[in-house]
Order: sequence, then structure tokens, then C-alpha cells
Amino acid sequence: MCIRDRGGAETLGRDAGEAGRYGEAPSELTVPVARASAHRAIRAWDSVRLVRVLREAAVRLPLETFLEYVLVDVLRQIGHAWQSGELTPAREHMVSAIIPGVLAWIEDRLPEPAADAPLAVFATPAGTRHDIGARLAELVAREAGWRTLFLGPDLPAGEIVRAARENGAALIGISLVYAPDDVAVAAELERLVRERGEAVLIVGGAAAPAYADVLDAPRVAVTASLADVRRRLGDAA
Repeated sequence: MCIRDRGGAETLGRDAGEAGRYGEAPSELTVPVARASAHRAIRAWDSVRLVRVLREAAVRLPLETFLEYVLVDVLRQIGHAWQSGELTPAREHMVSAIIPGVLAWIEDRLPEPAADAPLAVFATPAGTRHDIGARLAELVAREAGWRTLFLGPDLPAGEIVRAARENGAALIGISLVYAPDDVAVAAELERLVRERGEAVLIVGGAAAPAYADVLDAPRVAVTASLADVRRRLGDAA
């Protein structure tokens, strides 16, 4: 899908004059070029350039391709670099501060879903504060025509279930990045599985496979990619 502005025209992160400063023309933008441009901006401490690169990639590439193979890759690489000491905490924080704004910019340019479209609720459970994965899944749902409700990070299972029930959600999406062996997180997931009613429950993120036993129930799935999220949305619609 091509992201468009509210007037219907394509919205680019930069114009033709700016393209020369990035080393590639908009028509030549590919996943490797977008990744390289993003990493150059990060190394240069250039937050304005990074925003422009990510917006351009979001416009020029299919949305799911951008999210999975550009944005997630950039986040994964900076995470590894931070853990190894190759990237300073300040630089990692610069990137983390930019991403929510880029995702909000993308969401604002997606078509409005139909009033009777199914609703999906996205969040992270209590004790888990990294919600970017949930935001990415929400954008996939929006592009697929779903209405969405994003509840943010660190929310008790009971509140997630309450919001889903009160709004008639057909699907609950949960993201788990860290804490692969957290007893408290396992208890939160058990409650979601037990109390979600008729809603489908999908759980993704790096830590999700560690809770496969807890999530072994009908209409519950551990997702391995955003493409997998899209398939589960199709099944639940």
C-alpha cells in the first residue's frame, strides 16, 4: 500500500533536491538502501535525516516490507550494538525517541477503516514496557482494514480484557520483547488466555516463543513475523 496524505497525493519524506543529499533518487529506493541511509543518519547523530529516511522508505516501499525489513532491522541492529557496547545509550535513546513519531505519521496517512470493520486491541502486559512491536502489529491491522485500539505498554491483563470486551474486540494482540522466563508475565498471559472470551489472542515478539506452553489454547497463536500477524488477522476477520 502507498501511504497518502489527507488530500490524496503521495506524501514524500523529502523532495527531489533533498534526494541528492541522501545518495539515491526516490525511484531507486530499496530495502538495503533504506537500511544503509538510516544507519548513516544514526552514526551522524542526525535525527532529522533519520526521520526523513524512514518516512521516505515508508512511502516508497510496501508498508509491511518497510516495517519488517527496514524498521525492525534497524531496531534489531541498534539493540545488538547497544548490548555489545558499540552504540552509546544516548544514541540508542535518540532512535527510540524518533520511532513513535514516525509510526504516528504513518498511521495518520492510512485510510480510515470502515465503521463496521472488526476491532483489534494491542498492548503489552504488566511488567513489559517495550511496545514498539505492538505498534507495528497495529499498523499491519490498520492497513488490513481493521479498526484498532492501542493501549500502550505495561497494562494488567484484566484491563486489557476489560477494554477488549467493552469495545467488542475480535482480536487481542500482545507484544513481548524481553523477559522470556518471567513468572509474572506468564501469569498475565494465563489470565489473558482464560478471560479473553471469544477474542482471538495473538502474541508476538522475541520473547513470545518462550511462553508457548502457556499459550497452547484454541484461538491463541504465537506469531513469528508481521506477515504472520496479517495471516492471523485474515483468519479472525
